[in-house]
Order: sequence, then structure tokens, then C-alpha cells
Amino acid sequence: MNPVVPRVRPVVALVTDGADAVVVARTAARPALRRSEPLVLAAPLPQGSPPGDLRAVVARVRPAVESLGVPWTAHPAPYPGSPDPDRARTRLLSAVGRLTRQLGASTLVTTDDLTALRWRRPKGLVVVSVERGVVPAEGPWLTPGGRRLLEQRARVLREETLSGLAPLIGDSGRDPLVVEQFERATAELVRLDGLLAEAADLPRRAGGRVVAGDLVHVELSDGQRVRVRLVHPVEAFLDDERISCESPLARALLGAAVGESVLVPAPHGTYAARVLEIAEEPDRDPATA
Repeated sequence: MNPVVPRVRPVVALVTDGADAVVVARTAARPALRRSEPLVLAAPLPQGSPPGDLRAVVARVRPAVESLGVPWTAHPAPYPGSPDPDRARTRLLSAVGRLTRQLGASTLVTTDDLTALRWRRPKGLVVVSVERGVVPAEGPWLTPGGRRLLEQRARVLREETLSGLAPLIGDSGRDPLVVEQFERATAELVRLDGLLAEAADLPRRAGGRVVAGDLVHVELSDGQRVRVRLVHPVEAFLDDERISCESPLARALLGAAVGESVLVPAPHGTYAARVLEIAEEPDRDPATA
């Protein structure tokens, strides 16, 4: 069944399960709210995809959209899959073109890699490009300070904790608690060494909107002012300043500009947060600065 064309031309956000979907949706929500136009979240999915796939994509971006208070609906953009990536991409764009024509869309917001491709753009459709990389698409990734702190933790485990426990392990009457501590520290060190070897360094990007790795000064609705750094979940535990990019507050802040207020869903009720400042990276090792 074809979507019903609304009387007001909507803004369409082309969202996927990729890391940039949140910022694409937020970027589309702003003009929709400003021009009182409906927002449509369009999810390109291979034909035959179960309904749960659309719900999963929408669930990823819903907090960011609802934080701005814009009315929205979601539509799949089904396309025939193909083992050839180029052909699959062409079919995806054709499906997006059909959906925007059916909806009578005024604007399509998508990532810059899609706008660079040649496709049959519907007449009068304005295409807005969102730069990729607001959140790295693949992980894990680490901020400079996060990597330094994890390296310090691995060094303490190797040079102090395990070296201190090793002689006790060889005793015939060794304490089972010592063995447990040794095994736990060894497992943590193996995990940390693997993480540090695998994780990419987060490139710093200057800009006027919140991206992953930024230190953001925020004023909450109760007047409290806090500083939060948006990081990968693997380093969110390192201090009280770091919060996971998957947390409700981080999802609401991603893509927001200085001075902008967002709504953050929480178990005890939605609250507001206003971006006061996007600070420079301050936690690099002074020896390398």
C-alpha cells in the first residue's frame, strides 16, 4: 500500500541502523519543526524484511526526534537486495526516490556519501547532506584521554597487581582468595590489552555541533550545570565526566548546537538540557601536548 500524501509537504530523513542515523534524524527534525512540516523517518530495507527491522531503526533515533518535540511517522523504503554492493545501492536510491515522490517531500536529509551518488532526484526536492562521522560507524573507538587512562590501568595490573600476587600463587598453602584475585586481574588485563590493540583513535573534529568525544557543558532543567564527555561505552566507566554515546542524554545531545535545548527521556520523566559550551579536548596526556 502506498503512503498517503499529506497536504503539507514533509521533510524526509533517510535513516539506517548506522551510527549517523541519530544526527540525520535530528537535522531533518529542525526544519520540519521550524516550517511546521511533518517529519517522515524513511528506512531503506531489503524487500521481505520483517517489521521488527523498521522498529529497530526507529528505536535508535526516536529519543533524538522526540527531544525536539516534532510530530513524525515512519515508512520503510523497500528495495530488491543484491550481492553486488553498487547495484544494491542503486536500487536503494531508486526506492528512496519513489518514496519521496509518493510523499511529495520538500526535503530529503541523508549522509554525504549518498548525496555524492548519481540518482534520479525528484523535481523540486531539496537534498541536505549530513557529514558522516558524528559518531564513528564502527568500534570500539577511544578518546585520547580514555586510551591514556586504560593504558595506565593495564600498566598497574601488569606491574603492580599481578607482580605482587604472582609469588603468592606458588605457595603450597595459597589462599583461594588470592588465586581468585590473580585470575580476575589476569582476565581484565587480557581484555584491556585486546581492547587497546583493536580500538581506533577518535579523530578530533572542530565544528558547531556536538559530536562523539566532545566535552559538553550542559544546563539541566533544574538549573544544575554539568560537564559530560560523550564516549564509547568501553570507556564510560573511567570517571564521572564520561557518559556512553548510547545513553539518553548523549543521544539527545548529539548534533545539538550551542544554545540549543533538547528534551531527554528518563525513567522518572523527561527533562530539558541546554548546551552551554562545546569545550576543547582537555584530557590529553600533558607530556604529548
